[in-house]
Amino acid sequence: MKMKQREIPPLKKARWSTALLLAGFLLGSLLPSLNWQVQAAPRQAVADHIVISEFRTSGPNGNEDEFIELYNPTNGDIDISGWEIHISDDSGSTSLYATIPLLSILTTGQHYLLVNSTGYLGGYDHNYTTGIPDTGGIALIASSVEIDKVGMDAGSAYYENTPLSPLPSNTSDQSYERKLGGNDGNHIDTDNNEADFIHNDGSSSISNPQTSSDAAIYPPLSVVINEVAWAGTEASSDDEWIEIYSPGRGNFDLTGWRLVAEDGSPDIILSGVTSANGYFLLEREHRGVVENVPGFDGAFPDDPFDSNQVYSGALDDINEVLRLRAPYGTIIDTANGNGGAWPNGRLSPASSMERMSLDADSDDIWVTNPNEHPPATDLAGDPIYGSPAEENWGNGLSHTPTPPPVTSLTIVINEVAWAGAPDGTNASTDDEWIELFNSSSVDVDLTNWQLKAGDNAPTITFLPSTCVSISCIIPAKGYYLLENDNDTTVDNIAADLIYSGSLEDGGEYLQLISSTGDTVDTANKKNGAWPAGTSSSDYRSMERSGVVVDSPSTWFTFMGTVRNGLDADGNPINGTPREANWAYSVIATPSPVPTRTPIPPSATPTPYPFQSVVLNEVLPRPGYDWNDDGVVNAHDEYIEIINRGSSSINLQGWKLDDEYNLGSLPYTLPSVNLAAGERIAIFGYTSHIALSDGGDTVRLLKNNGQIADVITYTVIKVADQSWCRYPEDSYWRIDCFPTPNEENSLQGKSGDNLPTYTRPACSVPDTVPEIISFIECGDWGININDANFWNRDLPEIWLTGHAKNSTWFR
Repeated sequence: MKMKQREIPPLKKARWSTALLLAGFLLGSLLPSLNWQVQAAPRQAVADHIVISEFRTSGPNGNEDEFIELYNPTNGDIDISGWEIHISDDSGSTSLYATIPLLSILTTGQHYLLVNSTGYLGGYDHNYTTGIPDTGGIALIASSVEIDKVGMDAGSAYYENTPLSPLPSNTSDQSYERKLGGNDGNHIDTDNNEADFIHNDGSSSISNPQTSSDAAIYPPLSVVINEVAWAGTEASSDDEWIEIYSPGRGNFDLTGWRLVAEDGSPDIILSGVTSANGYFLLEREHRGVVENVPGFDGAFPDDPFDSNQVYSGALDDINEVLRLRAPYGTIIDTANGNGGAWPNGRLSPASSMERMSLDADSDDIWVTNPNEHPPATDLAGDPIYGSPAEENWGNGLSHTPTPPPVTSLTIVINEVAWAGAPDGTNASTDDEWIELFNSSSVDVDLTNWQLKAGDNAPTITFLPSTCVSISCIIPAKGYYLLENDNDTTVDNIAADLIYSGSLEDGGEYLQLISSTGDTVDTANKKNGAWPAGTSSSDYRSMERSGVVVDSPSTWFTFMGTVRNGLDADGNPINGTPREANWAYSVIATPSPVPTRTPIPPSATPTPYPFQSVVLNEVLPRPGYDWNDDGVVNAHDEYIEIINRGSSSINLQGWKLDDEYNLGSLPYTLPSVNLAAGERIAIFGYTSHIALSDGGDTVRLLKNNGQIADVITYTVIKVADQSWCRYPEDSYWRIDCFPTPNEENSLQGKSGDNLPTYTRPACSVPDTVPEIISFIECGDWGININDANFWNRDLPEIWLTGHAKNSTWFR
């Protein structure tokens, strides 16, 4: 996951103006509330031809107020010149009503309206003059072939499967419209009139006729998310790129379309047209992420290697849900729509996730592109593993079910001697070694696995050719020893593999990657200084304390008296290569905590029976952009869950909720595997659970409805002060520093300054009445209250409960 640290901005202070307060009340009473919601169109049977999308046989102007609407739900332009409209009565007698003129081309998502000009008064594309029988049928015919038909009586010559009921003979603004209707398009075609049409009765819904001059309404998959390089490139994991594709249409204008991740980052408003071949290439943060794409006409005609658009916002390396929305908001396509792990793509070598077909999004339509794509390169000149702005390598491949990925922590990086050995006659600080451990009960073949540092030095690949001369099998409950440069690093123990490339003494991020591209384990994932080990005269190794998720508390400096192995000078090694770690016997000592006295509980807490999955941290009042969406608001609130057990647990069907039957609706977790020791923070943007600053309850429920854990917190007076378990196997504290998805802490480290577009946090709690919150936190009054004034020696006034159901008391 790409996490960023930024400096938390100081809250500005100003005096609360009584006059402005009064003005705010008056203004607030005049401001309406807005609530706009767009829902995705269900993935149903999409027609592959021009359809009759809407019609009526009578309307407000009487029986002749008729129209017939056509719609193109396909991915290509279709010439309908010379096509005919035929009408049947309920006896099966047919006649020609209209012939569509020459040069009539219907583009994707476009409508075409034919009307009875003796009764219909609105605009149209073509007309006819004879009324349609109320119990008749309509057919669209091209060169004597029936393209589509709909009927209102079984005696008609034109209907599909079950006919519709006749429309009432009244003056309401009624019609029959093909599903889904409105901005969701008219593309459903199951060859059954009764199932494919809805009745706009003129009351709860009215007719919706559209001409070729109206804006196109795009059907699902008319534009698709075609390729996602979520892992970046070999030059940088931050150099991500995404490809959009408009099938069958070049130079298609995507201006106003929106590509947005479920967590809000990235959120890209598209601008520009596709290439002549229909591709639209997006590069993260800067141009040149992908270079030397042959024949690609991007945003700048003079630069054939340029992308169409540069965007901001990182893709999560674990998963994201991407949605592509048309300018009017309807979801046209998704990538990884089920919210699980990325179905394909890989970290090393950084390879894209490609679409194999234009079928609806599912895990089965994506494939990892394993091939270099010359002459395309990344910023460092390394090959691109993908097919940007060209036909996908995976296009047309059949999905082959793959074995499930190796369970995380099956093989772990168990010990790292990053400092080497003391310089001597033969030994040196280059005598580094790394030990892997197989925690499973079966042997594991490491062929095509990779152990690599963040700077690619070293990069250790278990190539098939290498595994011929040496064994790449790590036995069940066994060890695998890797030695740098030669086999005298651990002189009296034979290495399983010799590698080249020294580890940095200042720290490295190590990844163990399986043959399928899955990251099985990491060491020092924070990519800072080594969390353990020494480079002084005793050169002690960094040992893992157990088969738990990598974090700073996972690692210990070897301090045992029983050692294993000799260096090249015959001196004992301060470590345990190919033996059980000394650190497995260590019990971690919590770090000293500040002397501040927490609020005493009303009673001595009764310990719960041990629960492996529990609530770990709650942030009700954020003052910083914790979800990295550029805005400080309630979306930055979060609830963190931790797995304190020894095995992975799937949280599908588990729920987060606040007080029982009060406040927000429960949030149901998707299918997500929480490994032993792993944490997951659920932000307000995702859960829609509002955490009250005036105190609230948070509950974690198992998928059977039983309560797994519960925490009730009191009034939150300070922004960015979370409640957390500290240490994480202990009781709750009220004075924690927010650490979403990281080990709990009582203090934090600031990073880079916030970008200028980030809105500062409002210092007013969310429990104040809505009008006061508007004055305080609106654009005109952000942080106008004077905290020093209110903190004077005055009788305290507190607010309890939720903002919309609250109580003031003195």
